[in-house]
Amino acid sequence: MEKVHVVCIPYPLQSHISAMMKLAKILHFRGFHITFVNTEFNHQRILNSRGPDSLEGLPDFSFENFSDGLPPTDPNAGQDILALVGATQQNCLEPFGNLINKLKNSNTYSNVPPVSYIISDACMSFTLQAGRELGIPVISYWAISFCFFGSFLHYPEFAKRGLVPLKDESITDEYLDTPVEWIPGMKDIRIRDLPSSFLKTDPNNAMIEFSLQVIGRAYEATAMLFNTFDALEMEVLTAFKSQLSLPPIYTIGPLPLLLNQISKNELQSLGSNMWKEDTKCLKWLDSKEPNSVMYVNFGSSTIITISQLVEFAWGSSKQPDLVAGESAMLPPEFVEETKERGLLTSWCPQEDVLNHPSIAGFLTHSGWNSTLESLSSGVPIICWPFHGDQQTNSRYSCKNWGVGIEIDSAVQRNKVEKSVRQVMESKKGKKMKTKALEWKKKAEEATLLGGSSKAKTRRNITYLRMMKKPHVACIPYPAQGHISPMIKLAKILHLRGFHVTFVNTEFNHQRLLNSRGPDSLRGLPDFHFETIPDGLPPPTDLNATQDIVSLCISTQNTCLEPFRNLVYKLNNTSLSNVPPVTCIVSDACMNFTLQVAKELEIPGFLFWTFSFCSFACFMHYPHLIERGLVPLKDESCFTNGFMDTQIDWIPGIKNILFRDLPTFVRTTDPNDPILNFALKVVAGTYEATALVFNTFDELDVELLDAFKSQLSLPPIYTIGPIHNLHNQIPNHQLQSIGSNLWKEETKCLEWLESKKPDSVLYVNFGSIAVMTAQQLVEFAWGLANTKHTFLWIIRPDLVVGESAMLPPEGPDSLIGLPDFHFETIPDGLPPPTNPNATQDIVSLCISTQTTCLEPFRNLVHRLNNNSVSNVPLVTCIVSDAGMSFTLQVAKELEIPDLLFHTISFSSLACFMHYPHLIERGLVPLKDESCFTNGCMDTQIDWIPGIKNILFRDLPSSVRTTDPNDAILNYVLREVKRSYEATAWIFNTFDELEIEVLDAFKSQLSLPQIYTIGPLHNLDNQIPQHGLQSIGSNMWKEDTKCIKWLDSKEPNSVMYVNFGSIAVITTQQLVELSWGLANTKHPFFWIIRPDLVVGESAILPPEFVIETKERSLLASWCPQEYVLNHPSIAGFLTHCGWNSTLESLSSGVPMICWPFSGDQLTNCSYSCNHWGVGMEIDNDVKRDEVEKMVRELMEGETGKKMKSRAMELKKKAEEATSPGGSSYANVDEIINLLAV
Repeated sequence: MEKVHVVCIPYPLQSHISAMMKLAKILHFRGFHITFVNTEFNHQRILNSRGPDSLEGLPDFSFENFSDGLPPTDPNAGQDILALVGATQQNCLEPFGNLINKLKNSNTYSNVPPVSYIISDACMSFTLQAGRELGIPVISYWAISFCFFGSFLHYPEFAKRGLVPLKDESITDEYLDTPVEWIPGMKDIRIRDLPSSFLKTDPNNAMIEFSLQVIGRAYEATAMLFNTFDALEMEVLTAFKSQLSLPPIYTIGPLPLLLNQISKNELQSLGSNMWKEDTKCLKWLDSKEPNSVMYVNFGSSTIITISQLVEFAWGSSKQPDLVAGESAMLPPEFVEETKERGLLTSWCPQEDVLNHPSIAGFLTHSGWNSTLESLSSGVPIICWPFHGDQQTNSRYSCKNWGVGIEIDSAVQRNKVEKSVRQVMESKKGKKMKTKALEWKKKAEEATLLGGSSKAKTRRNITYLRMMKKPHVACIPYPAQGHISPMIKLAKILHLRGFHVTFVNTEFNHQRLLNSRGPDSLRGLPDFHFETIPDGLPPPTDLNATQDIVSLCISTQNTCLEPFRNLVYKLNNTSLSNVPPVTCIVSDACMNFTLQVAKELEIPGFLFWTFSFCSFACFMHYPHLIERGLVPLKDESCFTNGFMDTQIDWIPGIKNILFRDLPTFVRTTDPNDPILNFALKVVAGTYEATALVFNTFDELDVELLDAFKSQLSLPPIYTIGPIHNLHNQIPNHQLQSIGSNLWKEETKCLEWLESKKPDSVLYVNFGSIAVMTAQQLVEFAWGLANTKHTFLWIIRPDLVVGESAMLPPEGPDSLIGLPDFHFETIPDGLPPPTNPNATQDIVSLCISTQTTCLEPFRNLVHRLNNNSVSNVPLVTCIVSDAGMSFTLQVAKELEIPDLLFHTISFSSLACFMHYPHLIERGLVPLKDESCFTNGCMDTQIDWIPGIKNILFRDLPSSVRTTDPNDAILNYVLREVKRSYEATAWIFNTFDELEIEVLDAFKSQLSLPQIYTIGPLHNLDNQIPQHGLQSIGSNMWKEDTKCIKWLDSKEPNSVMYVNFGSIAVITTQQLVELSWGLANTKHPFFWIIRPDLVVGESAILPPEFVIETKERSLLASWCPQEYVLNHPSIAGFLTHCGWNSTLESLSSGVPMICWPFSGDQLTNCSYSCNHWGVGMEIDNDVKRDEVEKMVRELMEGETGKKMKSRAMELKKKAEEATSPGGSSYANVDEIINLLAV
């Protein structure tokens, strides 16, 4: 018998893809031919994540992809959600239709039966139109809970009642707590619990329009699949099944439990993660006690701020934890504090983690997949919902299912700590654990033979098999949380004998390929992937989650035609062995697929990838509008108590407030795009053949019953937890097909293996949520302070626009002695937004000269006030030469003023001859051609004591064509003023610069010159006392590096540091990275938080993997200790004077890469005069870096440089020893000042 061919197309987000993949595997196991369709972007991401062969399925489980219409972006980043929403709706219909037609073309696909059905993510509702046009039934797969679906579907009612869109942004808690009492089966729900697309002020908001489109098309589906189970959402399921004219609803979850029942088979390797999973975490967990680890993961889309990252980190740091993250850089002190009990990773096999006995709790964003997986693993939850259905899921988890506690959105470490301790130590935590285990048992019962989800999955599969070879097109919404359940659903359908076409957006398809490897989406002949464009421009960062609002708009507006074309292509009779698409399972948010299903007169199922309680809220959006609750009246609704409005009219939902509703209703704009998107999703829901939910009956039985009995909905099927069903699929060729848009780090599983049962808090905020820097900080400290173990998933794009870096902490670090204290004056610049970022040098030069004189004068006069007891009068001033305004104050008080030059004397000599360069017509430059016409190689042979120097070796402030250049004139002014000083002090030593020192001392009438360097040699002679703790580093030093260096052989490590000011481009970072990696030598690299221009310094994952055994990265370090460590062989430096002198006096040769200022002169002297350096070209290339490092560490030139550096080290030591020139000059200065 020819197999039924099902095309599965998840929404192109990680969670949607994962769920759809499980469903596809289950269907394949049941004898279906599966084509799994990703977007090209996600297809590539999975390949990148899981490997080039990871999507090689079976002849009857294959992958297709189509463009999502968005511009290419970073393959490791999620696409912009808002852009993805618009793109999938606008761009995907035609490519998807073409894909379906292609599958029908016998010339293209031999031995592929015609497409019988499409299982599409409900958010890919364009598949309904494609199915209708091609005569293929479309089944909508909703990668949400049914309760969320219920509220989502009621968006029109919310709008009708005036609840959405919100009036303005000043929404009060009182308003958000307004109860929503009229959604069947949903009790005690509030406006704040509604889908976040409701909570917009603009009725034309893209997400609202997207939601409305998905709602409107939902009714067109042949059936609806939900990754849930009857017991979980019974009230709302019952209410909707009985009242609404919805397509048949099948609850088939938890899909992972169903999938786990499948014996290992050819699909075993097929995965859907678009990030590489770290399975080593399981070994780590094995080392932990049972119930001792807190798992932290905010999913695949959530983004948080640096502050939020820090708060989470410290909040959980006192407990063992498993945390994920790469570019979200945690502060060194946090890492140090938690190193024995914390594990960080960027992605992991979450189901394995949650089922590990060491896991005690899960700190999550409350995405539906994460919520359901936690429930079906018996793990209690700490909820920090962001948007979408997460508020509804959080409300149900906390109030209805009794397994969660919610953290306020303004996350603070003490609240994080308190919540973690509550879960892991208190009676309430024990009750939550007991309740979670009860739900786990019910989830298992639902997915076992005779259980509600198992039975409905069988009925659904029987229904799909009515055609000779059912062909289902599964199309998830293009977000991780939608893709994951859709891929599970697609696998399940394939297991049941369906031909599956899984349709991703092109962007997510590529992300999947990038995440899982180029072969990760190679399925089987009857399970393959197709892609459609999402209509959004290609993102710059393939690892960044697409903007949800743009994605909602785009998928609704652009995806119908591409999806229609794809389905028609699949139905092309010339495609041999590919059955026509006989149904579409679409994410509920992709309900444009219902139009295709309607055109083709095939079932269109909508798969809600969130809870049924969220669905119930969604379905009542229109009622919220009718009741005047949405949109919000104005911004005051956020603060005047409105958010606490009781929503007590949603059938089956109790004790829910407006604030618990999905966040789409939090808007004052009736045109809010997300609100209108939600309304469209609600309206479309009624068009589906059936509704499928990734939940299970027992989880929400009252709500399910309420909806089944009261609302005229399509049939409702709870099929979740879909991962349970998915896990029942035997290992086979689809095993490698995953849905994660980020590469999973499976080492976390090894880590979890090391933990005791019920000891780990799992923290994950999903694939879309983002947080602020402050929230990050609060969560971090909250976790840290619990002292419990935790596993925290930190996506590369979790923090809004920044790396997650804690500021250095040390309130007592500047407490000196009674006769050594600190004062401050303003610099005249506005406060920076990032205290870790270096100030703009040009602005600082101008500001200190124009604004600092008066504050400094006032400070000195205050110090000289006789009323200040035990503080003697100021008798001298030692000022940086760049702060020469102090000379005026010294002159007024008739006291000495010594200028301290923190540059080499050779550089000062060049500075002093700037007027001569101007007189000779060399400065300013005539025009830009001077940089390329040989002018830079002009010999400068008339500066006394300086030989063989070129114009290019002069300090960079002369490299200007503007006579009014701010830095040029700043230098001219400072040099002129410096002649007024009592004396000049230099951090150098006579033997190093003897020629130029002698020339200037003998020829020019200068102030007295004192060479007193290297200062660090003198400083090291001071015995330890009360000033020992006072330092000057503005970044926190990572002293762990010394232990790492101790483990290395002498002269084996290259030290890399570009100082405190230099910045480089991303491309230069990459070239340096691979240049160092390719040498195969160990290296220690300082990467400041602000090293890369305008971006986080994110190193390529493959580089990190390649060099992990021989490299160490830190944000700052005690450089003098490092350079004097015997393991250091060389120093790749920017040639700042401090770094140059410290390297020389440590006997370490240099590779020079000067940037600006005096660095060019220092480089020239290091290479051409002192014989201790060699220079890298400014246009740095990896080959050149590798060559120079090898030459320094292996070549004859390197040996000569080392020998010369050791000679200068000896001379530096002699100069600073008693009787040495610098030692003597210090005595002279003291005598001068003491007179």
